[in-house]
Amino acid sequence: MAILAEQTANFSPREQVALAYVDQMMAYHGVIPDELMSQVKAHFSEDELVALTFHIGLMNAANWFVIAMELEQE
Repeated sequence: MAILAEQTANFSPREQVALAYVDQMMAYHGVIPDELMSQVKAHFSEDELVALTFHIGLMNAANWFVIAMELEQE
């Protein structure tokens, strides 16, 4: 997490929490620790959290599709 904090030092707290959420979702297959979820809920409404989570899943699925189909991105 130290590297992420270093790279996102100029980001707003809301952006930092969103990136930590994305990182956790991707690294741990959607398992979010209670502490991080509390931080996320402090910065995002329920509707925003649904939209953010959906978008993360959609982008992940799109990437899996590209990999599975052996498509090259230009």
